[in-house]
Amino acid sequence: MAVNVNIIADSVNPNGERITTFELEYPRMIHSEVLTHRDFSRNASSSRAIPIMKMLKQVWFNMAYPAHWGKKQRGMQADNEVNPLVKVLAKAIWWTAGMLVSGLVGILNLLGVHKQVANRMLEPWTHIKVVLTATKLDNWFNLRLHKDAQPEIYLLAYLMKEALAESTPTQLAWNEWHLPYVTLADKQRYTLEETKQISTSSCAQVSYRVLNTALKQATKIYSMLVQADVFHASPFEHPAQATPTGTGNFTGTGWTQYRSYIEQELYHKEP
Repeated sequence: MAVNVNIIADSVNPNGERITTFELEYPRMIHSEVLTHRDFSRNASSSRAIPIMKMLKQVWFNMAYPAHWGKKQRGMQADNEVNPLVKVLAKAIWWTAGMLVSGLVGILNLLGVHKQVANRMLEPWTHIKVVLTATKLDNWFNLRLHKDAQPEIYLLAYLMKEALAESTPTQLAWNEWHLPYVTLADKQRYTLEETKQISTSSCAQVSYRVLNTALKQATKIYSMLVQADVFHASPFEHPAQATPTGTGNFTGTGWTQYRSYIEQELYHKEP
């Protein structure tokens, strides 16, 4: 099982209020639990967007396994693991099930079934890539670093807290921007509006697990997000401006999401 945690942007405003953007990879099986935390802004790789063969390769070469092979007992938590022999057998059964299902998905692919259908069958054995931005993490750590937390999500929370402790946030002045995926070279080369587009598009690209920060690609994806029949808003929640108040799930934390500015432009223009 792979759990990877990287901090890609970490900033603090003049009031000492911190905002952090993580790039995470963890087993798809715990993603629903991550989604219960409403303080987070998230974008994640999508089974609907990733080609079937790429999903199959995830199962073949980077299969997601449970972190703890709990012994059967009453309740939601398993205190102890099964004995070593049973653990070996259980892991073999898990691997066999993943390989069998991947074979069936391969047949669906040959039959021409769309990835949004076929890939769903592979999710228990795959990892998901997530961009997550937060200003409030205490509740997450209190719940997920508890002894009753599922082991896989405990490991994710532990690595996030460790990364947070090791990271030094960049001090920003009021009205400056927290821009995930934007480098110092980008800031020197491009205008502020262009860097906001690069940041937003890069967060959106996690849907298909690739990243292209070139301005041409950023402009293309940005236009797709804004000019579609419906506004694809979630990638705009990661870039944020240091302000005294804040908006959205960052309200009261001194960070205003780029999303709030775009929604103002799209829906509240003067006639």
